[in-house]
Amino acid sequence: MSQPECSIMLLPGFKGKDCSLDIDLCSFGLCSEHTLICTESKDGQNISCTCEKGFGGSFCEVNLNECESRPCQNGGICLDGLDQYQCLCSEGFGGFNCEINHDECVHGYCANNSMCIDLVADYECICPSGFGGKNCSISLSGCTTDPHLCRNGGTCLHNYTEEVQCICPLGYSGRDCSSSVSQCVSNPCDPEGTILCEELESTYKCVCHHGYTGTHCKTPINHCVDGLCQHGSACVDISGGFKCDCLPGLTGQFCEINIDECEQDPCGLLSICKDSLNGYNCFCAPGFIGNNCEIEVNECLSQPCENGGSCIDELNSFSCHCPAGITGNFCKVNIDECISSPCLHNATCVDLVNGYECICKSGFTGTECELDIDECASSPCKNGATCIDLPGNYFCQCVAPFKGNED
Repeated sequence: MSQPECSIMLLPGFKGKDCSLDIDLCSFGLCSEHTLICTESKDGQNISCTCEKGFGGSFCEVNLNECESRPCQNGGICLDGLDQYQCLCSEGFGGFNCEINHDECVHGYCANNSMCIDLVADYECICPSGFGGKNCSISLSGCTTDPHLCRNGGTCLHNYTEEVQCICPLGYSGRDCSSSVSQCVSNPCDPEGTILCEELESTYKCVCHHGYTGTHCKTPINHCVDGLCQHGSACVDISGGFKCDCLPGLTGQFCEINIDECEQDPCGLLSICKDSLNGYNCFCAPGFIGNNCEIEVNECLSQPCENGGSCIDELNSFSCHCPAGITGNFCKVNIDECISSPCLHNATCVDLVNGYECICKSGFTGTECELDIDECASSPCKNGATCIDLPGNYFCQCVAPFKGNED
């Protein structure tokens, strides 16, 4: 008789005839390359991925965005990296988080004992008497030495003592006409890149539109530096900022987020889904096939049930409904009805399909040889003898002077 085979449904994470062999789910490579340790759960049906610093997610597939806390100061642009970030500082600022305003006065640009005032990405020299120019390096000794000695359209001349004197236009004053009643009256700031010109004591400050920099807001900022948009996505420089055109499967301001295509369980509840860039892979549970594990395997297609048994398809298994007289997982076994010894009086039992036949000893009949044939019914004894029926025989009790079996 054949050895019965297991027909129970295999659990996810186990295999074998009786589901006793644990499948090492970590061997499937479900955890990404940024995983330190893959640990299988005690019940053998799930895994836990311990991630490297800077990564998260169920399979350590998500690069954590260190720029989310906005660490870069003073308008700096933050570039997310692997467990780190980099700040691209606006002009005039430095430091790891762009927290340092560079002091341009430390370079000593202002000459002739002039006073230096630090500005954002610039400086201003307050010149002593007799000097002018950006760095106070020009001696105001005569109108001919510097045609631009008198600023803001002022007229240079020598007074009666032969001293240089600037005749300033309306709204300006000072030895070189550098001071104005309103420093912004001459519109020194670039109109395209400037929000407003802010009056300060003896000077002014240009407040730039987002996307412009410099003392007079003339310099456009190119936001699309290399590596700003991640995973090979294209960066588009726009007015006042930038935009990342993300490749399929990516999202986020810098295309730093890989869209999880497994979120909607495309592989079904029993199978395992592993997300990839703009796609996913299904690791099907036992009994399922197909790109999305949508096809249940019909185990009855191989016609495993024998001797006319009917096959019933089940999840990752099957069962056989056997005809009468047949048993076994595959209907291979003919039930021996003679085991119960149904034939009486030492008759021979012959096993049939779903039945048996009794071959009776002489003197017996019936389906199970249960009937003793009455051999006296034919009156075999003669001459007045009495017939006594015996099992499978008879006996004549003769009347004297007769003897013999029948006479």
